[in-house]
Amino acid sequence: MTDTFADKTFVGDWRAIEIWTGELAKTLEFEGNEITKTLASVVSAAIVSNIRRQVYAHDALSDTWSTFKQFNDLDPRILIATGIYISKIGARQNEKGDWSAGLPNELHEEHNVNLQDLWSWLEFGTDNMVARPHFTIEMGKMDAHMQKAIESRGFEYLGRV
Repeated sequence: MTDTFADKTFVGDWRAIEIWTGELAKTLEFEGNEITKTLASVVSAAIVSNIRRQVYAHDALSDTWSTFKQFNDLDPRILIATGIYISKIGARQNEKGDWSAGLPNELHEEHNVNLQDLWSWLEFGTDNMVARPHFTIEMGKMDAHMQKAIESRGFEYLGRV
């Protein structure tokens, strides 16, 4: 079979370039996924750190809830009672493979409440409870979080290319 101009040019064999770009596309897809995973981890860590340090400007706990926490020897800080809620915040991958910061869709057996339902109540409030936003506040800081994720994962990748 005779090569044509479309097969070979001054840069060489196009099939080799197609193979290389195909491998590059796979690598970029993998690295993009890793950067997204890193971003989810960065956001999760920021949320947990900020809850522990109480940096969010929330309304004070109600007297009833504060008394309950004190009587039951629970952590007096907002969004922390037993510590189970914040221990479950982390990078999560959904069924489509996308990464996000969040909570597992599982039951908190001691209190018989789904952790994602608890998140929704805390984040947006209920008729009987003021909102205690923490995830949405960090979403507002996404540019800074993305910069940190790219610096920690993306620049490391670029150094290998």
